Amino acid sequence: MNSPLPISSVLSALMKTSMKINGVLTPARQVANSLQRFCRPVCFYNEGSDYEISAAGSSFLFRFRSHLVAMCSKHQFGSESTKRTPDHYCIIIDSLNEEKIAVTPSGAATPRFGGLSEYGFAEDIYFIEYSTNQGSLDFRRYFADINFDSVPDLRSIEREQLIVLFAIGYPSDLVSYDFTLDDEFLPQDVEVTHRFSKLILSNDWDEGMDFHLTLDQHEKYPETINNLDGFSGSPVFFFFKDRLSQVQLGFAGMVRLGGNGTVHIYEAAQIQKFLNHLYPTQSG
Repeated sequence: MNSPLPISSVLSALMKTSMKINGVLTPARQVANSLQRFCRPVCFYNEGSDYEISAAGSSFLFRFRSHLVAMCSKHQFGSESTKRTPDHYCIIIDSLNEEKIAVTPSGAATPRFGGLSEYGFAEDIYFIEYSTNQGSLDFRRYFADINFDSVPDLRSIEREQLIVLFAIGYPSDLVSYDFTLDDEFLPQDVEVTHRFSKLILSNDWDEGMDFHLTLDQHEKYPETINNLDGFSGSPVFFFFKDRLSQVQLGFAGMVRLGGNGTVHIYEAAQIQKFLNHLYPTQSG
């Protein structure tokens, strides 16, 4: 088992490096917080309900070959009588007059494995697409500009190069509600606040599930997050040292399941295959 670098070494390495996030040169130690802008709660619009917006876990918004894609797990949309569709998904943004508005997508896709029951779990991922322009709004700034054709995944580096693995998500324990009651004691003017958190993961993993890597919460940080509910759909990134000892950013995948200090992440290499199929490169 490889020992992770001491925290002091991690901070020292991060302080010496900068990376571009959506064209902005960002100190590496601030990259995780910068990426948070593109990690959103999975929100649904509830027409006619006292709670206009509800949430279920996390999602990651990114650009892929000029497409704007929100990625999350399918089980976040519920099941049977409570099941929602991608049409109910929305992201909350500021309009031109600085009001909060909910914007629904233009389409969605999910992998299919020919109805084979043993691969049903592998269909538990959504790619939800948005148009570049929604009316007068330019949506590109809400989606991370990461070159998935070249960003490393965990299989493309040596484990001893790893510095830290982390997921960014919205744990259910950090959701708060504020509202007033009318004369009939019904909630009015409900405001829901979602607070993000970073989940630090161990640098070791196993491959007990097809298309997935299984990781434990880092042994030095188990007390930071006791309940992993809400991390489904969270992107998993990592920092690593390249051959010139420069710190670089990698993408490990998406949290699909989590509990009891263990997460199963849909591996980046498999996600890349799905994206290549959905959005092939233009030839000629």
